[in-house]
Amino acid sequence: LNERDCPTSLASILCRRVLEEISRIEPELCGYRPQEQVYHPLKLMQETIRKLAEVCTFYTDNARLSELPPPPSSILYDPIISMYGIKNGRRTMEDRHIAIQDLHRLFNVKNAAGPASYYAVFDGHNGCDAATYANCHLHHYLVQSEHYPHNPEAALREAFTTTDKHFIEKTAKGSSDSGTTAVCALIRPEESMLYLAWLGDSQAILVSRGSAYQLVKPHRPDQPEEMKRIIQMGGSVLHVGTWRVGGNLAVSRAIGDKMYKPYIASEPDITVVPLTGKEDYLILASDGLWDFLSEKMVVHAVDSYLAENKGVAGGVSKHLVQLAKKRLSRDNISCITIFLRDPSELADNKDCSTSSMEVHDLEQPASVVDQLWMRHPNEAVGGKHNGRMDEDDMGPETDVDSVDDVLLSPSIAAAKAMVSQAQANTTTTTTTATSVWPQERLQKEQQIWLQTLPWSYADVVRKSPPKKPTVQEDIKVNKLTEPETPVVPPLPVQHEPQLDTVLDNAMEAKEKQEAEDLVEQILQDSAVITKGEEIKNYVGDNDVDSGEESEEEWNYIPGKE
Repeated sequence: LNERDCPTSLASILCRRVLEEISRIEPELCGYRPQEQVYHPLKLMQETIRKLAEVCTFYTDNARLSELPPPPSSILYDPIISMYGIKNGRRTMEDRHIAIQDLHRLFNVKNAAGPASYYAVFDGHNGCDAATYANCHLHHYLVQSEHYPHNPEAALREAFTTTDKHFIEKTAKGSSDSGTTAVCALIRPEESMLYLAWLGDSQAILVSRGSAYQLVKPHRPDQPEEMKRIIQMGGSVLHVGTWRVGGNLAVSRAIGDKMYKPYIASEPDITVVPLTGKEDYLILASDGLWDFLSEKMVVHAVDSYLAENKGVAGGVSKHLVQLAKKRLSRDNISCITIFLRDPSELADNKDCSTSSMEVHDLEQPASVVDQLWMRHPNEAVGGKHNGRMDEDDMGPETDVDSVDDVLLSPSIAAAKAMVSQAQANTTTTTTTATSVWPQERLQKEQQIWLQTLPWSYADVVRKSPPKKPTVQEDIKVNKLTEPETPVVPPLPVQHEPQLDTVLDNAMEAKEKQEAEDLVEQILQDSAVITKGEEIKNYVGDNDVDSGEESEEEWNYIPGKE
């Protein structure tokens, strides 16, 4: 129904009628297996689609259609939503998400004060079983709770623990050890209340008048209260890239993960937010988005998208997911955006200007997020990375699917050794490009150009040519360290043998020749630069000389030729 743009107010009515029709059929005809107490998915789906077609045909009669209740007049009763999810760089898609616009009508909830909307994002790990189960059953256990609808907080807490209990029982004899985080939102417009419950590190923000309020405090082992709870129960918290329960799980609460019970708790934290009518939208997403986009960046992206698309909000979540992917997120990403005001109004609202945005934490309402952009393209905003990318970039909740480290080609490694050795033998006041290579090997324009270069290994890498497809022995590079107090005088420009001595200490004769060829290639490329032009006008931060990136150049791994 969603794929065919069925109005959500009508979809809930149709789904309820289909559910009633299916319940009248003998379970065996729908694929029910009494011995296993499960339904055959394909047969149940076929019967459901057949009944849906019958119900839709029934309401093609205008007289019958007119008997249905009219759509709600307020957007809060039938919010505009945008949903999107991608597998991204992972081998499998382990995220799940769901949106039910009229929960009470779908499940025929009695004694409810008006309608309710339910939204949830589940970020699975070690398989998708737990996320799939929670996606299908958590809202069902919510409306079945004896506490619902009069006590939503207690009902949500019971729904989480019941979902976890039944999933553990279901997989007790199986091989599934999967788990999932969860963030669920329940909106009850008649009471003007938002109930948010979560486990793990999937998060949610509420944006009001251009300000983003973080509603979730992630459950991670590095939180003092979580670490204390786990250790007191006899568990362990080890630092493997980041703090992990048992050295494996980077979340401290989840549904499933039977191997880590009782240390991985299933009792959620719950936040209750009164809705004043000034709220713009609510965003739920897995950590694949939040680890690479700050709250300010998300609000800026949504406002920009609405302005560019004149208030059409259907692609907002997809836009956010693609933005996180562009910032090198490799994890599964799922996102739901629920608009609590008309998006067309937000597109013209000057209060949502990004220049005046502030990001607040509920515990510290006056705090402002200082870090808007990431310092490193691989550095996560969400706090899982500590900046030492080579040592601690260990991935999300469980196993490492890939590493960020790419082995350097032998020629680049040789050049790096030469640069390090040259810098170790020069003072900081005289370390320039022309003081390392003999000037007689350079043209005058090249000498002037090299003097403008920032002396860094990044320039050598950026200007390095693709590796030639030849087979050779690995270059052995000596590890050189820079002395604390340089005592060697600067290299005289006219003494070329001193450069030979530097190179001989770094590599063998064959390796030296290859490194010199690389440097010579760098100098030849610089001949096209006009006199006095700075390097920043030649190659940008994200550009390469050829105008397009060479996959062989940037993804070279020794031994893969």
